[in-house]
Amino acid sequence: MIVRSSANIQSGAKNKTSTIIHGVLLFLSAFLIPHLINLIPLACLAALMIVVGFKLAKPQLFIKMYRSGPYVFIPFIATVLGLVFTDLLFGITIGFIFAVSSIIIEHYKLAMQFKIVREKEKTIIYLSEHMSFLSKANLAKLLRNQPKSSVLLIDARKSKFIDHDIKEILDDFKKQADIKDISYSIINHI
Repeated sequence: MIVRSSANIQSGAKNKTSTIIHGVLLFLSAFLIPHLINLIPLACLAALMIVVGFKLAKPQLFIKMYRSGPYVFIPFIATVLGLVFTDLLFGITIGFIFAVSSIIIEHYKLAMQFKIVREKEKTIIYLSEHMSFLSKANLAKLLRNQPKSSVLLIDARKSKFIDHDIKEILDDFKKQADIKDISYSIINHI
């Protein structure tokens, strides 16, 4: 099926006629000439699959993935190695686990990017674009350590998403700010 799809793409196919013909030929071959199919050595079929796989996975693809960075390249290589050394399902599962892990790691790094500017008695905290639960602990610690009688401004203008947990921390801090005599304001609270 992979070879058929690749051949269709290279030939500029626009409909599913070749898929239907391919299915009919497979059905007829399986029921009419199974004894002839069993005579084909498995080593020949394996060699055919290696050649087809090599043509589909061109070296330029590996170079492109490498240039995309480690968060793209590592899951790609993990998937390829998993496919080569295990089976299809397990190889894809390995690649999926690596891809999800790299997404979580990258997201965790982005979530930690607060920009803090301290001007005399005024502190400005610029929130990152995506404020998820991963940044909850750091933001809570930062707010907890604000000195009494200070001025705090939280700038959320660049934030496209603020998680419910983050909103809850900001709302809780607003109550504590009155007790600590902290002048607290937030710009563009979502």
